[in-house]
Amino acid sequence: MNAPCRRFAVMALLLVTHLVAFRLARGPLSTLQPESSGAAIQEEMTALPAKSPGRVDRGESHGRLWQKLLEMHLSRGDFERARDALLGDWAKRDLGAVLDLVYGPETSNRFGGKPLPGVLDDEIARQPEEVLEWLRAGRFGSKRGDLYHRWLQALADRGQYELLLETLPEGSAAEQKDAFEVLANTGKGFLLDAIRKRLSSVPADQEFRNELVGDYAMARVSSATADMASLFAGEDDPAVRNALGTAWLLRKGQGVPTAETFACLGELPQDIRLLVGKGMLQRVCDFGEDEMLMPALVEMGRLELWSGMTGKDLQMKMSEVAGDRDTQSDPLLDGLLSLKDASVRQTLLKAAGEGLASRYDAESGSALIFEKLPPGPERDAGLEGMAHGFMGGWDREGGRTRARQILPMIQDPVRRAAAEDWLRSTKD
Repeated sequence: MNAPCRRFAVMALLLVTHLVAFRLARGPLSTLQPESSGAAIQEEMTALPAKSPGRVDRGESHGRLWQKLLEMHLSRGDFERARDALLGDWAKRDLGAVLDLVYGPETSNRFGGKPLPGVLDDEIARQPEEVLEWLRAGRFGSKRGDLYHRWLQALADRGQYELLLETLPEGSAAEQKDAFEVLANTGKGFLLDAIRKRLSSVPADQEFRNELVGDYAMARVSSATADMASLFAGEDDPAVRNALGTAWLLRKGQGVPTAETFACLGELPQDIRLLVGKGMLQRVCDFGEDEMLMPALVEMGRLELWSGMTGKDLQMKMSEVAGDRDTQSDPLLDGLLSLKDASVRQTLLKAAGEGLASRYDAESGSALIFEKLPPGPERDAGLEGMAHGFMGGWDREGGRTRARQILPMIQDPVRRAAAEDWLRSTKD
């Protein structure tokens, strides 16, 4: 179809749309005369089947026009302009039919990410209770979550918060999380207060509560204008206090743990420093850069948060960092030796030894890295870790040989005997 024909087709379709709208306001569609403008197009249309039993179909003509539009060979731009004009008018007359069309089980990708961002949202906000009733009835199948989010956003954008808050407890876990995010993103203090009140009624054993608490905390911190201490005033829920502290630190690091982030741990209330520190350290283990590990440990050590510094994930991360050939071993060991708690110091030196084993071997002097350490439990811990590391490689027999060469260097007889027993108990 050439350009003039396409323009004519679109104009004819829009003309019929407005003619139908006019006739619907004046009387039954059957009063249209065959010779009316666009009647030839209208005669070829087929009505869409009603998808909602019991609902009065006030848009039969729009359904036929929609079907005709799908049959026309139009450019993308022409199709979208005609589509938006037709569905916009249709939504004002029968919102349910348009939502069925856009969010129903048979929906295709012809509507894009968010069709009719203006008029459809206006109509959703004008009939919020009815749309919510359809959602609760499961009318839109797998697209229910998409439409529920749109319903939330449409009401929030228009300041219709009362219904959102009123229906919040009725939603599923996913819907409540979605609602929390939408309401929290408004940054309005009274809505954050309402969210906090709602949190009090969510049982602690509900798996999604931690996510809700995290969303609330991030929003509260983002909207805070006062000093950090005011965030915790009157808050006695340990989980919420922990989340607020974490959010406050992450905001300082622009969403990621940094050396400066850990340096601010001491500014938090005393009762949450350990939990927040452990959580931040876990983020370093999961997502952080390797060079962040030692600054984080040094700062936590300065605050004497020792019980948060020996977890399995942390030991694995220490082994991984030590085994990285880009890691300079001397600064790493110096940092570990600076930790004042003996148990933490030895636990992390053993983990570092496991990683260092992948970079050295006994034949080339694997123990040299620890020879600079003074005799004592720290050196013994590092050597024991290397023995474990040798046994963790693919060459089990070679690893056993290297481990046997390392173990006699351990000076503590009790520790050496335990390590030798462990080595004998391992099987290829």
